[in-house]
Parts: sequence; structure tokens; C-alpha cells
Amino acid sequence: MAGYASTLRATLLHSGDALPELVQEHLKRVCGSRDRTLKEEVLLTYVPLVNHVPQAYADFALDVLRYSPTLGYRETPFERQRLGIVQFGRLFPATPTQGPFLHLLRTDEREGLRLAHGLANWAVQQWRRFRQHPRDPADQAAHDIPIELRLASGAIELWGDQNVYYWFRGGWPPEALAAALMGLEVWMENEIETGRDPAELFSTVLEGSQCVAVLGVCLGIALAYLERCLEAALILLQGPRLWLWDIARFAADSTPTPRFDPTGEYRWADEMNAARAKRPQRSRDVRVLALAYASAGGELWQRFEQTVSSWTPEGLLQFEEQLGRAKALDHAREQLDRIREFALRENYVEVQGLEGSALTFRPPEHLRAQDEAELAEQLRFMQPDMLRIWARASLVAGAPAAGMDLEKAVTTARVSAFKYFPQARAEMFR
Repeated sequence: MAGYASTLRATLLHSGDALPELVQEHLKRVCGSRDRTLKEEVLLTYVPLVNHVPQAYADFALDVLRYSPTLGYRETPFERQRLGIVQFGRLFPATPTQGPFLHLLRTDEREGLRLAHGLANWAVQQWRRFRQHPRDPADQAAHDIPIELRLASGAIELWGDQNVYYWFRGGWPPEALAAALMGLEVWMENEIETGRDPAELFSTVLEGSQCVAVLGVCLGIALAYLERCLEAALILLQGPRLWLWDIARFAADSTPTPRFDPTGEYRWADEMNAARAKRPQRSRDVRVLALAYASAGGELWQRFEQTVSSWTPEGLLQFEEQLGRAKALDHAREQLDRIREFALRENYVEVQGLEGSALTFRPPEHLRAQDEAELAEQLRFMQPDMLRIWARASLVAGAPAAGMDLEKAVTTARVSAFKYFPQARAEMFR
């Protein structure tokens, strides 16, 4: 009997072309059901539903994928991780092709964007709620400041921080949300490659968004297709926080992420995401845009220069609580001064390479000296870790490893012990 009912349901879900009203009514009944297995089954039978009743399917997906998390003493840490997105095991792991998102975008752009925005906007709303209502009463509430983008259709506010910005790269966000943003990126690549105007595409995608992760997707598209997107990318650069977030994103993309999959069950997903990690935008960040504007010169460079000069230190502040605090503003001014060096033409010099001459960014002398001092300080703190790595490699090899001789290793050990273990000083220098 159960098999017969399942066959009838499958037949109905594939009948959207002939019986659209009946299929839509069925979707509404499933939404009201408490049967998670049934909801997941319908959610993943997306091809016939998207092909024939895309609006009803998008409504269904938004209904079953979102919930209102509990705040207060009944709340669990798991709820904060889920961001109001329901967990369905068959949507794991996140890839651009996982779930209905990419297929819906390709079939019906309007409904596909509505679904992607519906998840991202809902998740960032919950993220803001959690920030404003910390689980531990001893923690301070945080009220974030949005990034405002002025589009041709009007101004929009995008919410989030550096971690939210990185949602489109997978990692820790809920799998449905990550898959929706990954699918959005692939769809936008396809649109650019088929000749769509980048400025119109960016505006269309951003108009319905409240989440900075979507801004990250758009900037990634601009980095992947530099020549086509140089002018259009200027609408993305309306706040300095994006600059810092994208440099952090580049650093994260440059760091291999190990996967624990001893059975190889998710090898297909790892291979797909590994291929995506080789896309051009992964090896570039927003500073490449600055170099491209400097190389282009003319009006594009002038507009980039004017954009960066319009940024204020307050634009780097993440929280309302930081406004008016001298220490926070001083730090923001220092960061902004560094960013503005990329909008000074005298900091770009021509260098000769194997394929001819090209521009490169060369920071002013005072910044180079400051960077070298900071690097030396970091290396000094890293000496104990470097010594442990060297010692392990030497033990494995049965001889002193490269990079340090025995005398330097002993000296480093003594200095580290003197600094970090004061109680051992007398013993060390007897």
C-alpha cells in the first residue's frame, strides 16, 4: 500500500503540465504536513515541478526550508548555527548543483532569484537577531551597520560581516543556503559567458538582496571576467568594508580545507567543489580590480579614484556601538589610509616580465617599513612553533632538517624558554 501511495504521489508531481492546479494544491497540503520525509521527497523532486509550476515550487521551497528559531533560555547552539534554515540530510554536502537552486535559476530567473534571496535574506535576519540577543546574558548585544548600495532602481541595505560575506563559499552555513549561493554564482557565470550586460546583471541580482554574501558573489564574477566587468564593478565598490572582507576571503580560499570522508561517499561533491576552487576569482581579490583600473587609466581610473576618496572611516565600522569611540575610529582611519594607497597612481610602477611590461602596485616606503616590522614581530612570536616543526622533521629524518642548524635551534629554545617559562630560567642558564 505504501508503495502504491508513493507511486501516485510521484505521478502527481510529474503532472504539472496537465494538472497544474491539482499539483499546486498538493504542494500546499505537503507544506502543512508534519512529515519531514514527505517534504524532503517533494523538495528533491524539483525538475518536473520547476519545469511546469516554478512559482508554486518556489513558494513551497521557501515554506519548508525556513523556520523561526527560538530565542532565550530554550534556544540551543544548534539553532544559531542553522540560522532559521531547516536541515534536510539529502541536501548535504553543499555544491552548486545540489538541490533545486541552479535548475530554478536557469528555468525561471525571477523565481530562482526569489528563492535564493528568500533564503539568504531570512538567514541574515536571524543572524542579526542572534547578535542583538546574545545567548549568554553576560555578553553584550551588537547592532550591525549595513552597507548601503545605490543602484539605478534605488538604494538597498546589505547586512552581514566578514563571515556572512563568505557564505557563498560554503563552509559552515546551512547546506541549503550555501548551495543556493553557489548555484547563483554558477548561473551568473553562465549569464556573463552568453553575453549579458554585467551592469544589468549585477543590478538585477542585488535589487532583492539584503545579504552581503550576494555582494561577494557579484564581486567574484567581476574578478573572473575583469575585462567585461570593469565598469560595472564600480557599483559594487561603495563601501570600504568590502575591501577588507574580500582580502580575507582570498586568504581563506588560498588555504586548503581538509575533508573527512573515509568512505568516499561525498567524493563527487569534493571533486566538484575542488574544480570550482580553481576558478579565476579564487586566486584574485579586490586589489586586482584596483590594478586593472590603474592599467585602464582614463575615466575608469578617475571614477575608481573618486570612489575610494569618498570612503570614510565610519564606513569601516561594523557596529553602532563603535560610533563615536575614538579608539575604533583611529583604527579605522589607519585601515582606510592603507586602502587609499591603492587609489594613488604614483604607487603603480611598470615592470618587465616574460610577456612584456605590466603595472604592479608598490606601496610607499613608510608602509613597506611598517609591514616589515610587523612581519618580524609575527615571526618572533612564531619561533616556538617553527622550532617544534623543525624538531619533528629532524626526528623523522634522523638528522637536522633544512632551514635551521642545531646551534640556532638551541638558541631559539633557550630564548623561548626564558620568555615563556620564567620558572625555568635558573635551570636553563646554570
